[in-house]
Amino acid sequence: MGLLKESDKHELGKAFDELSRPVRILLFTEKGDKGESEPNQVTRELIGEVAELSPQLTLEIKDLTADHELARTYGVDRTPAMVVMGDKDLGLRYFGVPAGHEFSGFVDNLIAVSRGEHGLPEKILAELAKVDQPVHLEVLFTPT
Repeated sequence: MGLLKESDKHELGKAFDELSRPVRILLFTEKGDKGESEPNQVTRELIGEVAELSPQLTLEIKDLTADHELARTYGVDRTPAMVVMGDKDLGLRYFGVPAGHEFSGFVDNLIAVSRGEHGLPEKILAELAKVDQPVHLEVLFTPT
């Protein structure tokens, strides 16, 4: 039995009808001495179920240790971690299990990446254009 209810799969399938271009998801997990951790297992199962809902979604599972050079290329240093990209890497990363309140944001980002849209207003884009050096931005959130 999967993590997603059939009704959720149906709704996600309808939402994924909006996917206009392929989205590639690189999922980095890691097996330690005691096997794969629960967060890695849950993320692998959940994202696997999500990816099966659209031919536009491709899931590639990587091992943080075995694929350390690839992980370094994408700035991944912990698991579970996902790199979400379209035809190019936009720097979108997820760390941890995208469940609960985080799940809808993850789905919204899959759709936005597929459409090639960011949804930012022109005023914000004008401000961002003023940034003249690399910036590392992490957004952390919790329902509490």
